[in-house]
Amino acid sequence: NYNHQRWIPPSHEPTHLDNTMARLSGLQRDVLSLYRSCLRAARKKPASTRGNFENFARREFEKNIHMDRKDFSTIEFLLRKGQRQLETFQAENITNIAG
Repeated sequence: NYNHQRWIPPSHEPTHLDNTMARLSGLQRDVLSLYRSCLRAARKKPASTRGNFENFARREFEKNIHMDRKDFSTIEFLLRKGQRQLETFQAENITNIAG
């Protein structure tokens, strides 16, 4: 006799992460979006150099991790700079990047 019980997932309860994500400002979401775009672009690079692109992106973002959240003009400037860098390294002829 086969006794099969159906698994019922627990109800979704808000977690700390949910609360944190809900409080992100527009600029914070823009920064995270740019970071994710950089990582997606890195995935399109040759496997042998993909890590260089990922490490470069990580280092660039980590340089400013402690920036004052209220320094809007600097954050906006860095977002524009990051977007330009992303557009550059998305080019197909760019196959490696140095740190």
